[in-house]
Amino acid sequence: MIPEDLAANLKKEFPSNEEKIRFFTAPGRINIIGEHVDYAGGIVLPAAIDFSIRIAIRKNQTRKFRIYSVASKEKIEVESITYDPKHAWVNYVYGIVEEFRKLDFISDFLI
Repeated sequence: MIPEDLAANLKKEFPSNEEKIRFFTAPGRINIIGEHVDYAGGIVLPAAIDFSIRIAIRKNQTRKFRIYSVASKEKIEVESITYDPKHAWVNYVYGIVEEFRKLDFISDFLI
């Protein structure tokens, strides 16, 4: 999804007067050898792939993080981070949410 589409979807899901939207892309990767050992200093042979996760983020004026998944068409609103067995996908996003919380940057996320 291109940034213009991300922005349009973010504005649709979370109407706001805040106009500044930030865009981030995390490329996918595969490990040909060395699965799950790179963080422990092991030898790996990773390769980038043509899949990625794209996120649009905009500060909001609430005390809640609001997260919408385009893929699953699910919306979550949280003030605090707790494991969510009903919406497993959002648990992967909570690491990002926690870092934004530390910065007091309460945000809307479109993934």
